[in-house]
Amino acid sequence: MKVLHYAPYITIDHVTSHNRNKTGFGYMVTDIAAEISRLNIQVDAITTNNFTSGFKYRKINFIRRNWYSLITNFKLDYFLSAIRNINLDKPSLKMIPRYFLYNISLGFTKKNLTEKKYDLIHIHGIGPATQPMIDLCETLNQKYLVTLHGLISFSDSVNASNKHKVYERNLLKKAFKENIPITVISTGIKNIITNFLNAKEATNLKVVTNGCDTTSLVHQEEFDIKKRYNINKDKKLAVCVGNIVERKNQIQVVRAFALLSEPVRSNLVILFLGNDFTNGFFKSEIKKFELENSLIICGNI
Repeated sequence: MKVLHYAPYITIDHVTSHNRNKTGFGYMVTDIAAEISRLNIQVDAITTNNFTSGFKYRKINFIRRNWYSLITNFKLDYFLSAIRNINLDKPSLKMIPRYFLYNISLGFTKKNLTEKKYDLIHIHGIGPATQPMIDLCETLNQKYLVTLHGLISFSDSVNASNKHKVYERNLLKKAFKENIPITVISTGIKNIITNFLNAKEATNLKVVTNGCDTTSLVHQEEFDIKKRYNINKDKKLAVCVGNIVERKNQIQVVRAFALLSEPVRSNLVILFLGNDFTNGFFKSEIKKFELENSLIICGNI
């Protein structure tokens, strides 16, 4: 069996072309593809935002993709599709080159699909980076499934344009109607979708929770975490994992901590493991409550 994983990006710390976006999404796409490869399934991967030389990582075959491969497989139809999508979505000036890249890449992608005859295309996420691939699969009558690692159209706190949110809702409606398989990472997300669809059950929706392959962990260094952050050895530690953004609501941890009794606060330190994307607001709230020694932002781990 042959499966192609298709995503905007993935995260591999030691590979220069794939370590700029260090997010849970990037790590999970890599882990999912790697786990599938352990089932004696041939796993290839293409990422829309990266150019890469062909290489293998954890049995995943990353297909070589560069300007030459895109230009030599250029199709006018896909260039015109980019113009149509730009006119419809009205993206920012910064996003316009990406729209062209996502669409003109389809000539190269189509060549790989027709030559390698994949049994399944596994698409991660929905938006302008992946919608062209869904359209291509439909045109080629190619089997595919989509994994939604989160939802972007059901909360105002999610940083996504209205057009991107429309992509998601249109996909959910189409997938339900045509029984296209969608996997989500929690029962809560599935319930939000079924409520949106006014359906008691959506048989095309499956919950596949995130996992962690602890057998592959490599301890590059060992250190005393309390010594590193100058924490009293008798204090208890808690960790709050994830990039710090509004929708993850870590600010409530700060405010809740400030309400704890003094004996509890004085015996507890919380480490925030993730980059801060709040433009300094999160750090300023910690400072406002004078909790700098108890709530520590460690950055990406």
